[in-house]
Amino acid sequence: MKPENITINCLGASNTQILIDNEGIKTKEINYPVLLGLRLRCKIRNYGIGGTNIAKQQGREDSYLERAPKMEHGADIIIVQGGGNDCSHCIPLGDVDSTDPYTYCGGLRSLIRLIKNDFPESKLIVSDSMRKKKDPDKRTDGLKHKDFHVAFVEVCRSEGIEPVNFHDDPALDPFNPESMPDGLHMSEKACKHMADVFADYIRNL
Repeated sequence: MKPENITINCLGASNTQILIDNEGIKTKEINYPVLLGLRLRCKIRNYGIGGTNIAKQQGREDSYLERAPKMEHGADIIIVQGGGNDCSHCIPLGDVDSTDPYTYCGGLRSLIRLIKNDFPESKLIVSDSMRKKKDPDKRTDGLKHKDFHVAFVEVCRSEGIEPVNFHDDPALDPFNPESMPDGLHMSEKACKHMADVFADYIRNL
């Protein structure tokens, strides 16, 4: 199937929903899914909501895991991108083999299985969050974003998926204002890079 004939669902948080310019202004008009659609000349459905976790959290109903079943069917590809909020929001990491949806590992594993089961017509692509400028200081367990990245890779591989690694991508540097002006969100330059990476990955499928 040619790229221009496909439909892609993009599930994520703020870096799927927005970008931020050098003046600190956020916009939903341009983001990596929009740029990916332009690269491949394909249809994009954006399911990014800022500040959301992969795992469930008490008092909230907007996790990836709870939003995934509401996505429209018929997508050739589903991209799940992100996971940095889980660490920042003090979601328990959990055991790597967990299926507890209120832990990061269990939530991620449950999400992968849900998409595979509920959207069998779709090819699933999973990518983690890029690095953050600061690690959370509210966690009592001392875990850092790097710990969540390591667990992310382990869970994905145990579910038969090799994740796209943006955490170690030098083009997405939280200390470089040209890439991530506020150390958390991507600039247009960074979004273009992410779109290019996904476009190349999809062309090679």
